[in-house]
Amino acid sequence: MESKETTETHLAYLRKGLDEVKSDVRDLRGELHDGMKETRANIDALREELRDGMKEMRADTDALRGEMRADSKSLRESMDQRYAKLDAKIEKNHSETSAAISQVREAVASLRGMHIAMVWIVGAVGTLGGLAVTLGKFFHWY
Repeated sequence: MESKETTETHLAYLRKGLDEVKSDVRDLRGELHDGMKETRANIDALREELRDGMKEMRADTDALRGEMRADSKSLRESMDQRYAKLDAKIEKNHSETSAAISQVREAVASLRGMHIAMVWIVGAVGTLGGLAVTLGKFFHWY
């Protein structure tokens, strides 16, 4: 068995080693605590950057939305103007076409009357011619 002094020496070394371990643990705790503070500070900084980025993105989105609304309004107004112009052109062409159709109807009606008159005249001339031929043969004029 070992002597009491040797045991005490071992115990002294063990205590010294334990003290060093405790000191190392304390140092590590301090470093860990400092690291946690730094990490929290980094997280807070990232959170602020993210908030700023989100604010910028919202502002950009709002600006783009405003531009899109303005463009949409401008496009709608342009389309309304073009529709009005086309509507006026269509209305003008419709009026002109209706007038031309009316003129054609009047011309057809006058031609129809003239056609009927020509049929009657040709019929009368044919009848008179036939009567003249018949009378001429009857009276032996030819």
